[in-house]
Amino acid sequence: MKPFGGRPFMQTAGGRAFPLLNPSPEDVNWEDVAHNLAYCNRFAGSVGSYSVAQHSIIVTDALPIELRPYGLLHDGEEFATGDMTTPVKQALMAFGVSEEALRGFKLGIRRALHIRAGLTWPVPHNIEATVKAADIAAVITERRDLLVPIHDVSDEDWLHGYPNVAPLPTTIRAWTPRRAFNAFLAELNRYNIN
Repeated sequence: MKPFGGRPFMQTAGGRAFPLLNPSPEDVNWEDVAHNLAYCNRFAGSVGSYSVAQHSIIVTDALPIELRPYGLLHDGEEFATGDMTTPVKQALMAFGVSEEALRGFKLGIRRALHIRAGLTWPVPHNIEATVKAADIAAVITERRDLLVPIHDVSDEDWLHGYPNVAPLPTTIRAWTPRRAFNAFLAELNRYNIN
């Protein structure tokens, strides 16, 4: 008999087996989520130790208070998948992996996180659109503050078709993974996600 019933899983920092296909809300451990997001670097590591956890908090801070839990978890599935960049997804699709398959994989994990957090699932379209706008503002700010400029790529091309938005007014400085972990856990607690 195969371990874990032959299902694909990832081992968490806390020593748990998290199923990658159809996880249940009970499979979610928030300390594991916070740890992995704090040690998962954005842009496939091109900006050093700037983490998905810090990015998520920046997105959260750009949202109205009632939407902040959705912002905090908008990239939550990356605790299990890593930061799969848009260009990597596009390359996988060029090799025949369907956009639907990639979306389904990501949404299965995100569904478990949202239900465990007590958030509405599926996320209502208006909430998703507001969170996406804050995400794009964070991304363009990250480009300005953290990445070496690419002079022959327009903002529109760099954003992969999303409309260009103004960057956030604050300057981003990367946190240590430990600070990002603690800050992410504090945000979870702030919104009574436990």
